[in-house]
Amino acid sequence: MAQKSSLIMTMVDFRPSTAAEDSRSTILQKVVLGALKYKTVPHSSGGGVLDVEFFFPKLEAIQLGIMVNGFDKDLMPGLQGSWTFAAAMRNNKGKRVSVRMDVEGVITEWTPDDAAPGDFKGCNSSIKQIEHLELHVDGEEWFYADNREGIIRVNGVDITAEDRAAIGIS
Repeated sequence: MAQKSSLIMTMVDFRPSTAAEDSRSTILQKVVLGALKYKTVPHSSGGGVLDVEFFFPKLEAIQLGIMVNGFDKDLMPGLQGSWTFAAAMRNNKGKRVSVRMDVEGVITEWTPDDAAPGDFKGCNSSIKQIEHLELHVDGEEWFYADNREGIIRVNGVDITAEDRAAIGIS
């Protein structure tokens, strides 16, 4: 049986989506990608033998975290925009794989690290109010969600199409 390749991150960047030249690859310490978690509705029927958490196609709020070495004025709270998380991954056969996640949201939090003279590390920012998210791996769409369009696609399959059609939205 063929095994799936493991991926090792070899390089990472976080930048405004409209400014590829505004790279943070040399100061970026870490990007924390929030969970893509669907809402569920608990159900416990009187005659049933199982409690069931029913899925429905609506995501819980997504949050991203960015940690940089030093200060970065473009990651201050209150800034709204589009950002690209880009990573180079290498599989166990040595092939490089591109990963891109594009998000639209608002930077809502900025926290400098605790520090004493000589050991200042950096600052942490959080992006919330994410209304658009796209994830592409090796050029292939893995995930797409847009709040204003009412669309969620997983591996190219629109899982909200039937719901939009049922209420008369194409």
